[in-house]
Amino acid sequence: MKNKKPIFISGYTIYLFSFLLLLAGCRTTRDLTGESAGALKAEEEFFHALCDQSLQFQTLSTRLQFNLEMASGKELSSRGQLKIEKDNRLQISIQPILGIEMFRIELTPDSVKLLDRMNKRYLVEDYAHLKGKSKVDFNFYNLQALFTNQLFLPGETILSGNAYKRYHWEQTTDGYILKTKDKLGLEYLFSADQDEKLYSAKITDMADYTLQWDYTNFKAVENQLFPMKMNGYLSTKNDSKNSITLNYSRIEIDTPLDLKFTIPSGYQRVNFSQVMNMFDSLDQ
Repeated sequence: MKNKKPIFISGYTIYLFSFLLLLAGCRTTRDLTGESAGALKAEEEFFHALCDQSLQFQTLSTRLQFNLEMASGKELSSRGQLKIEKDNRLQISIQPILGIEMFRIELTPDSVKLLDRMNKRYLVEDYAHLKGKSKVDFNFYNLQALFTNQLFLPGETILSGNAYKRYHWEQTTDGYILKTKDKLGLEYLFSADQDEKLYSAKITDMADYTLQWDYTNFKAVENQLFPMKMNGYLSTKNDSKNSITLNYSRIEIDTPLDLKFTIPSGYQRVNFSQVMNMFDSLDQ
């Protein structure tokens, strides 16, 4: 039987949630409905339709219910809230009991912050420092795209009109797979169906790590389709696997957001290595 505990037993499990993709890597699953039977559009037309159908927003706020299953068999779950100010800030608030915040994570184009209210400590790191500890050419804009069901190019901030030329296109019975690589040689694969919906993203180094991110349960949000469920799987070469399931609800777009991130006095600062060591000790 799995050892299921509230996620507030350690703020450092939340760190895996925020940096799942900085570790890279996994396999493909899907759940699609309403696929078109007609012929696929040409690559350029399909690309623009795929981008046009992605959620358009300047701010986004949603309630979350998520479940984290670790390779050790431990299972952690909690409620929370995700807030995004497009291209500027992404915040995740972990609220396991009665809406009381225990942890807050903030990511910007330059840095990541973690506030652990339970243990009165915090982390502030910039990406320039973190990239020295990661094999991934990945940035804030790519993370934002991953959480909002959008296509991206590794290391880039936007997709230009000619960006479709930077992917290798592979036609399937369901639609297209778009492939590209980053500067370090990691492969990125995006799968889209015949209705121009992005239903999975995959990052792999083909040897050690694979991250699979799947989108399902598409619903209308302000007359735009958006996946209300996301599943992430992180696999390693030794067959260990961590997974996370996100269930979105009460999505609001283009409304004013409170994105304060205040570190109370008396909190102890910790670094990236200390955070990861805490997670490693939890997953034993």
